[in-house]
Amino acid sequence: MTASASTDTSYPRLLADVGGTNVRFALETAPMQIGTVTALKVADHSSLEAAMRHYLDGLRAAGTVLPHHAAIGLANPVTATMFGSPTMTGPSRWKPRGRRWGCRRC
Repeated sequence: MTASASTDTSYPRLLADVGGTNVRFALETAPMQIGTVTALKVADHSSLEAAMRHYLDGLRAAGTVLPHHAAIGLANPVTATMFGSPTMTGPSRWKPRGRRWGCRRC
């Protein structure tokens, strides 16, 4: 049995595309149904978490149902430092912190 769209708690889903200059957010409200894309400047936020909270706060203020799931795309290469934490080697100034990004080596 499949869940109907009205009872399916896997939607909406947060989609994010992280680049060196901008991070883009959108909601997928149903399979392949993607809403408006919002672009935020990386330089305006101290971290991916801060940018995501800013976007989600806007959704909350608009009365939008908040997502429980997310997919985040990182467009730049990642290498491990001597301490085992991943470091982005592209132009983004954001750095992951420990296991928060799900890195098995962290």
